[in-house]
Amino acid sequence: MNIKVDKIYFLIFLFSIHLIPFASYFSFETAPLLLIIFCLLNLIFSKKNFSDYFIDDKLILLFFISIFLIFLSDVFLLQNSFLELFKILIGPLIFISYPKIKKYFGADELLIFGIFIIFLFIIFKLKIPYLFDYSCGSLEFFIKRLSCDNTVNLSTPFLIASEPSYLSLMLSFYLILLIFFTKNVSKSKKIVIKTVEIFILFIIYETNSRIGTLFIIFYLAYYLMISSKIRFISFIFFIVVSLSFITQFHSYKLMGMTKPIDDYINSEGKVQNDEKYLVSSRRILNFNEFIKIDKTDINYQGSFLDIFSKVEPTGFIRILHNYLSILAFIDEPLGNGIGTYPVIWHKHVNKNNLDDTIKKNEVIRTWYDQGIENKKQYIQNYFFTLLHDGGIIPSTIFIIILLISIYKVVLTKLPIYYLLSSYLIICFFFQSNITSPYPWIIMAMIYFKKTQINLHNKKKQLYV
Repeated sequence: MNIKVDKIYFLIFLFSIHLIPFASYFSFETAPLLLIIFCLLNLIFSKKNFSDYFIDDKLILLFFISIFLIFLSDVFLLQNSFLELFKILIGPLIFISYPKIKKYFGADELLIFGIFIIFLFIIFKLKIPYLFDYSCGSLEFFIKRLSCDNTVNLSTPFLIASEPSYLSLMLSFYLILLIFFTKNVSKSKKIVIKTVEIFILFIIYETNSRIGTLFIIFYLAYYLMISSKIRFISFIFFIVVSLSFITQFHSYKLMGMTKPIDDYINSEGKVQNDEKYLVSSRRILNFNEFIKIDKTDINYQGSFLDIFSKVEPTGFIRILHNYLSILAFIDEPLGNGIGTYPVIWHKHVNKNNLDDTIKKNEVIRTWYDQGIENKKQYIQNYFFTLLHDGGIIPSTIFIIILLISIYKVVLTKLPIYYLLSSYLIICFFFQSNITSPYPWIIMAMIYFKKTQINLHNKKKQLYV
């Protein structure tokens, strides 16, 4: 192995975004500060002028200008927040720095990180004496939600993320990097890489994350596309596995439950006796429960949101915020102001007469006890946050950049780029912390690929 110290440091900065010293004292759970500093230093000390990165791609320049203009208008209205501005710009800053930092994605270093994650998972899974106490005790200092004494808390892996679903997104991103940057390695090393892939997929599966489950399905589809010799068998296998993931596993059903779910929720909205009634979330949005709904049942009558809230109580919260973002955008097409959603989301609820709907939700209804206006909520993806806060101009520019990337994917006709695109869609439109750099790096991997014109065939082709 040819290990480079600078590449190791880069990977530490890249995969430690959820590790925050004295985490219990902070409300945020994602802080890619070291990565931002690393990227900015590479931009500043490069031979290329910092401004040239914007001049070379005017869309990026327009995006930044639109965000700053909206922020300036907020300043005049005395509702500005530099922190919220920074959060919105973290991804784009890392995006424009990709051409300078891509050299730090080393195959050997990525492989070492995967092996480290596997060993850490084994330590947590088997609770190996001394090693578990030391590892978990150390990580408690960096991860607010992690509790080494809570067996339910450890039933799904946290490892180096602030929650299992974030770990699934991180490891999905890691797998994409692994197969993207290890194409030209020796056969012996490929065997090790495939072994690491299998273990990482298993860890993603163990998180019980719907997002992770969905990525596994896309990952299987990727291997289906590259396995031409056994394509038919692979296709059948893919269909069977996908249907199993979507319909057969238990999701938000309390195992051993003999009474309605409401009877197991205490006055604080928490499940009583967590040790006995474990919650799993393998199904993707409980689609099979929608199929089985008896429309004559009084418990399943009302609007789609009412039914969705009953069938999928936590998934409903994510859908609700996306829906409120759209409604707010319709009312204010030029945006509501950078960082305003967490403090005014409940006003959108009142304005659109959704109080009765969300009061039926077993999670949200408890928020009314202390006053829903005091409960800050965040949209869990970048696009709908941008749509609400920034409005039509930055959202349109963002979509154009994304569509250019998707167009380049079509030009490549390579399965790996379709896998990259699926990750983008999941993170930008469904679930991912808006300060996460991972989807922006993935989009940059596609967007900054250079095109050339083949004069003989008169067709555009993409360098791979």
